[in-house]
Amino acid sequence: MIENKYLTVNYSTSFLTSDLNDNYNDFINDYTGTISIESKYTSRAKTIGRIKFSHILLGRAMYYGFSIAEICESEHYIQDIMSTIFDSDSLEYKVQQLKDAMSIDILIIERIEILAQYRNKGYGYNALREIINRFDNSVGVIALKAFPLQFEPIRPIETKWVKNMRYSELPSGEIDAQDKIIKFYERLGFELIEGSNIMVINTAYKIEP
Repeated sequence: MIENKYLTVNYSTSFLTSDLNDNYNDFINDYTGTISIESKYTSRAKTIGRIKFSHILLGRAMYYGFSIAEICESEHYIQDIMSTIFDSDSLEYKVQQLKDAMSIDILIIERIEILAQYRNKGYGYNALREIINRFDNSVGVIALKAFPLQFEPIRPIETKWVKNMRYSELPSGEIDAQDKIIKFYERLGFELIEGSNIMVINTAYKIEP
Protein backbone atom coordinates (compact mmCIF):
# COMPACT_ATOMS: atom_id res chain seq x y z
CA MET A 1 0.00 0.00 0.00
CA ILE A 2 1.26 3.47 -0.91
CA GLU A 3 -0.11 6.61 0.69
CA ASN A 4 0.36 10.17 -0.53
CA LYS A 5 -1.71 12.65 1.49
CA TYR A 6 -5.29 11.53 0.63
CA LEU A 7 -4.23 9.38 -2.32
CA THR A 8 -3.81 5.62 -1.80
CA VAL A 9 -2.60 2.94 -4.21
CA ASN A 10 -3.34 -0.65 -3.19
CA TYR A 11 -1.81 -3.37 -5.32
CA SER A 12 -1.39 -7.12 -5.05
CA THR A 13 -0.08 -10.12 -6.96
CA SER A 14 -1.09 -13.78 -7.11
CA PHE A 15 0.63 -16.93 -8.32
CA LEU A 16 0.22 -20.67 -8.71
CA THR A 17 2.18 -22.90 -6.39
CA SER A 18 4.71 -25.04 -8.27
CA ASP A 19 8.29 -26.19 -8.08
CA LEU A 20 10.11 -22.89 -7.94
CA ASN A 21 11.89 -21.77 -11.12
CA ASP A 22 10.53 -24.54 -13.37
CA ASN A 23 7.96 -22.37 -15.16
CA TYR A 24 8.31 -19.01 -16.91
CA ASN A 25 5.50 -17.62 -14.73
CA ASP A 26 7.87 -17.89 -11.76
CA PHE A 27 9.77 -14.93 -13.17
CA ILE A 28 6.89 -12.53 -13.84
CA ASN A 29 5.16 -10.86 -10.92
CA ASP A 30 1.91 -9.39 -12.24
CA TYR A 31 0.35 -6.68 -10.09
CA THR A 32 -3.14 -5.22 -10.26
CA GLY A 33 -4.24 -2.35 -8.10
CA THR A 34 -6.72 0.39 -7.35
CA ILE A 35 -6.17 4.10 -6.91
CA SER A 36 -8.33 5.67 -4.22
CA ILE A 37 -8.82 9.04 -2.60
CA GLU A 38 -10.02 9.85 0.86
CA SER A 39 -11.70 13.13 1.71
CA LYS A 40 -10.32 15.05 4.68
CA TYR A 41 -13.91 15.26 5.92
CA THR A 42 -14.54 11.50 5.96
CA SER A 43 -12.52 8.32 6.35
CA ARG A 44 -14.34 6.57 3.51
CA ALA A 45 -12.11 5.93 0.50
CA LYS A 46 -13.42 6.19 -3.07
CA THR A 47 -11.86 4.19 -5.92
CA ILE A 48 -11.03 6.54 -8.79
CA GLY A 49 -8.58 4.52 -10.86
CA ARG A 50 -6.95 1.22 -11.68
CA ILE A 51 -3.40 0.21 -12.49
CA LYS A 52 -1.65 -2.88 -13.80
CA PHE A 53 2.09 -3.52 -13.98
CA SER A 54 4.57 -6.40 -14.14
CA HIS A 55 7.93 -6.96 -12.45
CA ILE A 56 10.00 -9.23 -14.70
CA LEU A 57 12.97 -11.04 -13.14
CA LEU A 58 15.01 -11.50 -16.31
CA GLY A 59 18.29 -12.11 -14.53
CA ARG A 60 16.92 -15.00 -12.51
CA ALA A 61 15.06 -16.42 -15.52
CA MET A 62 18.25 -16.54 -17.59
CA TYR A 63 20.15 -18.11 -14.70
CA TYR A 64 17.67 -20.98 -14.81
CA GLY A 65 17.96 -21.34 -18.57
CA PHE A 66 14.83 -19.56 -19.79
CA SER A 67 14.94 -17.42 -22.93
CA ILE A 68 13.38 -14.00 -23.41
CA ALA A 69 10.90 -15.55 -25.86
CA GLU A 70 9.75 -18.06 -23.24
CA ILE A 71 9.31 -15.36 -20.62
CA CYS A 72 7.33 -13.02 -22.85
CA GLU A 73 5.42 -15.35 -25.17
CA SER A 74 2.16 -15.28 -23.21
CA GLU A 75 2.02 -11.48 -22.86
CA HIS A 76 1.84 -9.60 -26.17
CA TYR A 77 2.16 -6.22 -24.48
CA ILE A 78 5.36 -7.30 -22.72
CA GLN A 79 6.61 -9.03 -25.86
CA ASP A 80 6.26 -5.85 -27.94
CA ILE A 81 8.22 -3.81 -25.41
CA MET A 82 10.98 -6.37 -24.91
CA SER A 83 11.50 -6.91 -28.64
CA THR A 84 12.01 -3.15 -29.02
CA ILE A 85 14.50 -2.63 -26.21
CA PHE A 86 16.24 -5.97 -25.57
CA ASP A 87 18.61 -8.01 -27.75
CA SER A 88 17.92 -11.68 -27.03
CA ASP A 89 21.19 -12.73 -28.70
CA SER A 90 23.59 -10.53 -26.74
CA LEU A 91 21.30 -10.57 -23.67
CA GLU A 92 21.68 -6.81 -23.34
CA TYR A 93 19.48 -3.78 -23.77
CA LYS A 94 19.94 -2.54 -27.32
CA VAL A 95 18.68 1.06 -27.19
CA GLN A 96 21.13 3.83 -26.32
CA GLN A 97 19.21 5.06 -23.28
CA LEU A 98 19.62 1.66 -21.60
CA LYS A 99 23.15 0.58 -22.57
CA ASP A 100 24.44 1.06 -19.03
CA ALA A 101 21.37 -0.09 -17.11
CA MET A 102 22.38 -1.48 -13.72
CA SER A 103 20.16 -4.56 -14.02
CA ILE A 104 18.32 -6.45 -16.76
CA ASP A 105 15.28 -6.84 -14.51
CA ILE A 106 12.43 -4.62 -15.68
CA LEU A 107 9.18 -3.10 -14.48
CA ILE A 108 6.55 -2.70 -17.19
CA ILE A 109 3.59 -0.39 -16.64
CA GLU A 110 0.79 -2.00 -18.62
CA ARG A 111 -2.22 0.18 -17.87
CA ILE A 112 -3.44 3.05 -15.76
CA GLU A 113 -7.03 4.31 -15.79
CA ILE A 114 -8.45 7.35 -14.02
CA LEU A 115 -12.22 7.89 -14.06
CA ALA A 116 -13.33 10.90 -16.09
CA GLN A 117 -14.40 13.17 -13.23
CA TYR A 118 -11.01 12.77 -11.50
CA ARG A 119 -8.70 13.41 -14.46
CA ASN A 120 -6.32 16.38 -14.67
CA LYS A 121 -6.04 16.58 -10.88
CA GLY A 122 -2.64 14.92 -10.53
CA TYR A 123 -3.91 11.59 -9.22
CA GLY A 124 -2.56 9.46 -12.04
CA TYR A 125 0.76 11.30 -12.00
CA ASN A 126 1.22 10.84 -8.25
CA ALA A 127 0.20 7.18 -8.35
CA LEU A 128 2.73 6.41 -11.08
CA ARG A 129 5.43 8.46 -9.35
CA GLU A 130 5.04 6.41 -6.17
CA ILE A 131 5.09 3.11 -8.07
CA ILE A 132 8.29 4.21 -9.81
CA ASN A 133 9.90 5.25 -6.54
CA ARG A 134 8.88 2.00 -4.87
CA PHE A 135 10.41 -0.28 -7.54
CA ASP A 136 13.32 1.70 -8.99
CA ASN A 137 15.90 0.10 -6.68
CA SER A 138 14.96 -3.43 -7.75
CA VAL A 139 14.99 -3.01 -11.55
CA GLY A 140 17.31 -1.51 -14.14
CA VAL A 141 14.55 -0.32 -16.45
CA ILE A 142 10.96 0.90 -16.19
CA ALA A 143 9.05 0.80 -19.48
CA LEU A 144 5.62 1.36 -20.98
CA LYS A 145 3.75 2.01 -24.21
CA ALA A 146 2.58 5.59 -24.63
CA PHE A 147 -0.76 4.79 -26.23
CA PRO A 148 -4.01 6.66 -25.54
CA LEU A 149 -6.70 4.34 -24.20
CA GLN A 150 -9.43 5.86 -26.41
CA PHE A 151 -7.74 4.42 -29.51
CA GLU A 152 -7.52 0.83 -28.38
CA PRO A 153 -8.58 -1.45 -31.26
CA ILE A 154 -10.72 -3.56 -28.92
CA ARG A 155 -12.81 -1.68 -26.40
CA PRO A 156 -13.43 -3.20 -22.96
CA ILE A 157 -16.83 -4.78 -22.38
CA GLU A 158 -19.35 -2.11 -21.42
CA THR A 159 -19.60 -1.98 -17.64
CA LYS A 160 -20.38 0.75 -15.14
CA TRP A 161 -16.63 1.35 -14.81
CA VAL A 162 -16.15 1.66 -18.58
CA LYS A 163 -19.16 3.98 -18.79
CA ASN A 164 -17.66 6.21 -16.09
CA MET A 165 -14.35 6.30 -17.96
CA ARG A 166 -16.18 8.31 -20.67
CA TYR A 167 -13.67 7.60 -23.43
CA SER A 168 -15.62 9.87 -25.81
CA GLU A 169 -14.55 12.89 -23.75
CA LEU A 170 -10.87 12.20 -24.35
CA PRO A 171 -9.11 13.94 -27.29
CA SER A 172 -10.39 12.57 -30.61
CA GLY A 173 -7.32 13.54 -32.65
CA GLU A 174 -4.84 10.68 -32.48
CA ILE A 175 -1.71 12.78 -33.10
CA ASP A 176 -2.62 15.38 -30.47
CA ALA A 177 -3.60 12.67 -27.98
CA GLN A 178 -0.33 10.85 -28.59
CA ASP A 179 1.69 14.05 -28.06
CA LYS A 180 -0.20 14.79 -24.86
CA ILE A 181 0.39 11.38 -23.32
CA ILE A 182 4.09 11.44 -24.27
CA LYS A 183 4.51 14.80 -22.54
CA PHE A 184 2.72 13.40 -19.49
CA TYR A 185 5.15 10.49 -19.19
CA GLU A 186 8.14 12.73 -19.90
CA ARG A 187 7.23 14.67 -16.75
CA LEU A 188 7.75 11.42 -14.84
CA GLY A 189 11.20 10.95 -16.37
CA PHE A 190 10.40 8.58 -19.26
CA GLU A 191 12.25 8.92 -22.56
CA LEU A 192 10.75 7.98 -25.93
CA ILE A 193 12.53 5.29 -27.96
CA GLU A 194 13.00 6.65 -31.47
CA GLY A 195 10.68 5.15 -34.06
CA SER A 196 8.29 3.64 -31.52
CA ASN A 197 5.77 4.52 -28.84
CA ILE A 198 7.85 2.76 -26.16
CA MET A 199 9.09 4.96 -23.32
CA VAL A 200 11.71 3.99 -20.74
CA ILE A 201 13.45 5.10 -17.58
CA ASN A 202 17.01 3.95 -16.93
CA THR A 203 16.90 3.79 -13.14
CA ALA A 204 20.66 4.41 -12.94
CA TYR A 205 19.91 7.99 -14.00
CA LYS A 206 16.40 8.44 -12.66
CA ILE A 207 15.57 12.03 -11.88
CA GLU A 208 13.02 12.60 -9.12
CA PRO A 209 9.85 13.78 -10.92
